[in-house]
Amino acid sequence: MSSPDKRPFNLTSPVRGLNLAAMPSPFAASDAMSAIDADFSDLRGRCAPASMGQFGPGAMSRLRDERVIYTVPCPAGFRAAVLALAKKRGVDAAELVRMVLTLVAHSVRASVPDPGVPNLDDHEGGVRPHGGPRRMVPALIPTLVLRLDPDLDHATIRQALAVALALDDPKHYRLVSLDEHTRLATSVERLEYRNRALGNAVERLSFRPRSGRLGPRDAALMLGFAGEHDFDEHLVTKRFRELAPIFHPDTGILPCRDRMAQLIDARNLLIKHLRAIPSASTDAGKKTPER
Repeated sequence: MSSPDKRPFNLTSPVRGLNLAAMPSPFAASDAMSAIDADFSDLRGRCAPASMGQFGPGAMSRLRDERVIYTVPCPAGFRAAVLALAKKRGVDAAELVRMVLTLVAHSVRASVPDPGVPNLDDHEGGVRPHGGPRRMVPALIPTLVLRLDPDLDHATIRQALAVALALDDPKHYRLVSLDEHTRLATSVERLEYRNRALGNAVERLSFRPRSGRLGPRDAALMLGFAGEHDFDEHLVTKRFRELAPIFHPDTGILPCRDRMAQLIDARNLLIKHLRAIPSASTDAGKKTPER
């Protein structure tokens, strides 16, 4: 190849007069942007709040980089409830998990049952045909994709989300201040003290289990009547219902199996005694008020 003046043109030789060093480097713009980003990161670190600035510039980006992505299988209904709660609160599901892990004690989270993994029938959309009636492709298993701190297991994440759902329902759990917690604990201690005092009083005033065969007068004293003719059948049944919750061996204030057994025997004996002399018991019920 030659030029118009018939002089040969060598394509392999460099073009004279072209200063390659003066040409803008293709990386010059990126280097400038990196310098700007570094300055901005330093400014952001110095202007950040103390909770974030104490970690130095770029702390939040480093924290985001340290998080990992979890794909947590869960029941479809649970997944729908979590996504609905996240939308209601204006956050994502990962923020709900971080909130619970930060604010709720481990003992409370451990008391909430793990919703578990979906069963074989709990698929989104079920089994659907693909490429013809003979080829069936199973639907996707319901999962939650979350970006969280490392070293978390799926059960802990599901439990944290279950606690978040429970906190949203006022019938389950709620967060209270330390002052309110102290006040409630004090009230519980006071009630426990009064319950012990009441049990001691009932112990001193209640009858002692008797040995041998009961008579009508002994049965009347067990039920709190002064004599064997100061009551009727209605008063006997009423007094038994008042005393039974006190001496019940499982749920009573002063649980005692022997007292409960003798209380039942005393009720049956007095009712049988009154039915044997109906006229006397009727007159006594009309003349004598309940003691």
